[in-house]
Order: sequence, then structure tokens, then C-alpha cells
Amino acid sequence: MKDWMSRIVDQYGQEYVLRQLAEESAELCQAALKVVRVMHGETPVTLVEAQDRMLEEIADVEIMIDMLKSAALNDRGVERVREIAVRKQARMIERMLENE
Repeated sequence: MKDWMSRIVDQYGQEYVLRQLAEESAELCQAALKVVRVMHGETPVTLVEAQDRMLEEIADVEIMIDMLKSAALNDRGVERVREIAVRKQARMIERMLENE
């Protein structure tokens, strides 16, 4: 039996995954900005509430990213993303921390 992610991609298509990822990513952006507003005292929401909302959105985005990488891109995406992430992490460390 195929894994649940592959079944969803087969049934709804890659376009569905891309639209869902875009929607969840936008919600994560909003949640992150809400945390910033809380940090500046610009909203009555508590920090814990804002962080909990952000964690929910992180989980949603991670699910959609995993589905895109493994099911929609046929596992090729998993390895390619890993390779790209290693390169980008090294560049970020060099750019942001090596001057300390």
C-alpha cells in the first residue's frame, strides 16, 4: 500500500500540494509577524498564544513540504533539498557568524 502522502498526491495532484503549501506558508508568515507584534507590545495576544499559533503553522508547512519533496517530487526532492540546505547553511554561517 502506498504511503498516505503519495495517495493524496495521486488523488488530488501536485497542483493541490503547491496551492496548499502556499496557503500554509502565508499563514506561517502571519503567525511569525504576530509574534513580532507581541514582542513589541502591539497586540493583546500573549507570547505563549502567539508562539503556539506559530508552532501550529510550522507543523502545517512541514507536512506540505514533506509531501512535496517525497510524494510529488518522487524522493529526488528529499536529497536535493538536503544538498541545497547544507550549502545554504554553510553560507549563512560564513556570512553571519564568522566575523564574531
